[in-house]
Amino acid sequence: MRKALVAIIVLCVGSLAFADATITVTDIGEADVAGLSQPIRAFPVPAAAGWAGPAYLIYDNYAEVGFSAGIEYANLNWTPTPLGNANVTINAVTHDYNYDIDPNAIAIADPKDYFTNVEGSDTDDPEGAPPPDKRWPYHIPRPGRYCGEDFSALYFDLTAPANKFGIFLPAHTNIWSVDPPYPDDHNYMQANCTVDVYVHGIGEDWTLAQTEKVGISGYCPFLMIDDADLIDAVTIIHNAGWSGSPTYAFMDIYTDVPEPATLGVLAVGALALIRRKRR
Repeated sequence: MRKALVAIIVLCVGSLAFADATITVTDIGEADVAGLSQPIRAFPVPAAAGWAGPAYLIYDNYAEVGFSAGIEYANLNWTPTPLGNANVTINAVTHDYNYDIDPNAIAIADPKDYFTNVEGSDTDDPEGAPPPDKRWPYHIPRPGRYCGEDFSALYFDLTAPANKFGIFLPAHTNIWSVDPPYPDDHNYMQANCTVDVYVHGIGEDWTLAQTEKVGISGYCPFLMIDDADLIDAVTIIHNAGWSGSPTYAFMDIYTDVPEPATLGVLAVGALALIRRKRR
């Protein structure tokens, strides 16, 4: 009986080890933001994503990066990589420009400059953009890379590996010319591009990571990765050579693992329970 039980456990562990991660994209919905106070500084996980269990916001864009001062090139808020905090390190990567990217060509390429949008207004835009809609994250600074070079290509390295990873990928402005008319006002542009997503397990580089081409579209699409194995990092590349513009911006990263400070509190709580039991 014991041997049979061990065999079952080994089979289960083996099936988990070789299971692919599930990658889904869900657009933000009106009901997701309807009850939030204004202005919205962080977006919640969309209900349609079906995220089971607690979701922890490990990168809050409003707390981490600032807005650009104006839509002119000279007034853009340029920020070099790496970005990040105690929960995640965000590196720029470089790659080749074939339709199927050679994983051997991907490498960390810091520093690269990313810039954020101008904060939107709650009135209609004088340049003819549509009226405000809370599904557009126009009160949240969103870093992205301009299309004069290789668009947005980033490696999100988690401090604490997780089974779930979620990130909003709204459209980035792509403005890099000082000549009007500008293609948008940094606030109301809908996402519409294809990205290459690499899901890294513990110790996996780009040659070993699971990879998929994923379409992102809508007001503020939320890309979610669900993996029975631990996710150590995620790479998201918008390939300028094939995908065209607009590229993605990123904001509000979620995992199912608390930030390190919270983990410390949980550990202290668990230790207290153990001591209580011993008494």
